Amino acid sequence: MVYSESTVKKLEQVLLGHNVKDVDVVILVPLRSVYSLICHFLAEDILEYKGFYNNAIINIAGKSVLVINIPQGIQAQDIFTILFRKKILFFGYGGSLYKQYDVGKVFEVTIGV
Repeated sequence: MVYSESTVKKLEQVLLGHNVKDVDVVILVPLRSVYSLICHFLAEDILEYKGFYNNAIINIAGKSVLVINIPQGIQAQDIFTILFRKKILFFGYGGSLYKQYDVGKVFEVTIGV
């Protein structure tokens, strides 16, 4: 479902506490320790926000990067409604109910050659 621009702005305010219009890249992290590492050790400068999800905008090599500490699993699906057409990098756990993909299996996503 695609929402109107005004609805997306309202959702941004509730979920994040700010607008994400000028963000270049989004990093979604369900692990609080990894979120802290990214925010505090990689950032040249940082703006932290407390919306429904803790998040921060950091400057890495001249790019505006939004780091969001999301819950694991299906509870995080609402964040995707406001990240339409953003470049997203997700750190977290992989796996499924199928035996070929055990919970905790490490996946590396690459773009086809």
